[in-house]
Amino acid sequence: MQPNRGAVIAAIKKSDLVEIYVLREVLEGLACRLASTKMTKDHLKALTELVKVHETAVSANDPVAHYDADQRFHSYIRQIAENKRLSDSLARRQGQIRIGMFATRRSPGGMSQSLHEHRKILDVLASEGPDNAEQPARGHISRQVGELGVGASSTGGTESLSESADRGENNPQMFEKTRCHFG
Repeated sequence: MQPNRGAVIAAIKKSDLVEIYVLREVLEGLACRLASTKMTKDHLKALTELVKVHETAVSANDPVAHYDADQRFHSYIRQIAENKRLSDSLARRQGQIRIGMFATRRSPGGMSQSLHEHRKILDVLASEGPDNAEQPARGHISRQVGELGVGASSTGGTESLSESADRGENNPQMFEKTRCHFG
């Protein structure tokens, strides 16, 4: 904490976020591939409920609830996948992933687009095998990689999120539940 400034968020370069999201794209796709081979009716019911929670967040235009619903959706798919190392790899990056989600929040239709992509992921998990399960998840994350690149600064993607916070672009509420673990 700094006097008269509140909590200070660790600096992370946009180029680092792009790298994290490229890795996330592969891992989230793999999680869907693995989960598709273990999917039960109960899993599908729980994922459907998570999508409904996400719909409520988007309808209310509530970015904090949206990020929470998004994280719960992806976490549950990882749980279904039953691959500890995969889950651990993504869990170690969760704080950084949350920063990336915040950085792309101003993208056109961002929350609605994520909800649409989650529905597509759910549809594929419900009706198609592992060969098709990976692509919608990868596309969902890949879109965000593109948005991070579009938002890169003129310094070649070296602007940190803390620098954008200094310009008043960050909403502290977004980081309320975020725990960043680097390393």
